[in-house]
Amino acid sequence: MNILLLLGGTSAEREISLRSGKNVLRALEAQGHHVVCLDPAEQPLSTTSLPDCDVVFLALHGTYGEDGQVQSLLEQQHLPYTGSGPEASRLAFHKLLAKKRFRDCDVATPACVAFTSADTPEKILLHAEKLGFPVYVKPNAQGSSLGVSPARDRSQLLEAVPRALKYDQTGLVEQAVTGAEWTVALFDEVTFPLIFVEPAQQFYDYHAKYGDPATRFHIDPPLAPEIRHELIHTARAAYRAVGACNLARVDLILDHAGKAWVLEVNTLPGLTDQSTVPMAAAQFGWSMPELCDRMCQAALHRHLP
Repeated sequence: MNILLLLGGTSAEREISLRSGKNVLRALEAQGHHVVCLDPAEQPLSTTSLPDCDVVFLALHGTYGEDGQVQSLLEQQHLPYTGSGPEASRLAFHKLLAKKRFRDCDVATPACVAFTSADTPEKILLHAEKLGFPVYVKPNAQGSSLGVSPARDRSQLLEAVPRALKYDQTGLVEQAVTGAEWTVALFDEVTFPLIFVEPAQQFYDYHAKYGDPATRFHIDPPLAPEIRHELIHTARAAYRAVGACNLARVDLILDHAGKAWVLEVNTLPGLTDQSTVPMAAAQFGWSMPELCDRMCQAALHRHLP
């Protein structure tokens, strides 16, 4: 196939997107495909600038990549592309919209309250105290844990709010659910092996995800059948709730009572050589080249007239 690989971009996750794209490029070329790379930061996308191709592989992350904008552009051009459609991408990327959809679909997700840059610190504190400390403070639309901070008290909350607002005009204060962090990769009807994430530090932040060799990933560890069912059932319910298709990753917290809580759905998950999705696919029996090839084939199939 002739494949257009979009990578890089202008979002705060540009570095991770470039790493994902480099890994995807190697994988697609290993399958014998002809790949043309395009970085929207260097060549802005428009309805007239896209080269001819059979399928577009999206290795973009963050704003203008994962939020439905690029997907809408590709739909206008009737070009097949990997990942979810515009509306599912938009829903999943905006945490407040996703949480509303989760609640509407009876998918457990931690309680939260929204705030904006116009809100006073006193108003945000009041909302947080109603939830009860500890909490997490997050930008509404951002990935890779950028701008996310834990807050155990009022002073930490006030320090965390500006960090979140650096990435978005809207943020949320989210109730902290104590438990183990899990990630479940899904590909249409396929559920990849579950991964238990064990960061060396208490908070699984950007550094722990991409730069800390002490972070440990336990792939398909032994689990009681009811716990395995709870994680898979909840992940699949979240995937369906936002309307995801093709490859996506669901991040969850499993609390001490064995209940799974959805943190978010990532419709363009990281595909770096350290990302959890390629790890899970390899455990399932799909190499990185096979995974990327299947993503392209699924994109073509979805766009058949």
